[in-house]
Amino acid sequence: DLVRSRGLGDVYKRQVSTQSTGRRTGGRIINLTSISGRISARFAAAYSASKFATEAFSDSLRIELLTQNIPVILIEPAFTDTPIIAKIPEGLRKRIENAPKDLLEVYGGEEKIKSAFEEKFVAIKKMTAPVETVVEVIYQSYAALSPEVRYPIGRVAKFMYFLSFLPSEISDPFCL
Repeated sequence: DLVRSRGLGDVYKRQVSTQSTGRRTGGRIINLTSISGRISARFAAAYSASKFATEAFSDSLRIELLTQNIPVILIEPAFTDTPIIAKIPEGLRKRIENAPKDLLEVYGGEEKIKSAFEEKFVAIKKMTAPVETVVEVIYQSYAALSPEVRYPIGRVAKFMYFLSFLPSEISDPFCL
């Protein structure tokens, strides 16, 4: 459901917007995605899959609209300080409660999963970018005469963007 709503939802929205935008040349399409669409992280498989779908769709759309002078821009923040961040621990707790015990054991057991996630969540909270930073970058991409294709936002996103170009053997340990 996450991939369908987040990934395909973007596809459907863009089909509608390009039908009206495509009647003229110019304009631009700005897709707010995530750096998780470039490189995956632990505990984020479905989310990353949905963001990879948005990235792939945006790349294809950018090529299709090239002759109409309509740039397709990707805004790629890492962790942003929004209310959804505060909901992550509760969501994980519910998933753990509903997960089959044998599946939990594959990942080291319930306590190990909780401990690993709590450690990761503390780090995430320290790395969140203010919403205002994301809004500023969206505005910059809108106002730029020659916009970039991708705008990774913040140090974490820029580091993860860099990691996405490295072999998996090197980048994977950073994504735990």
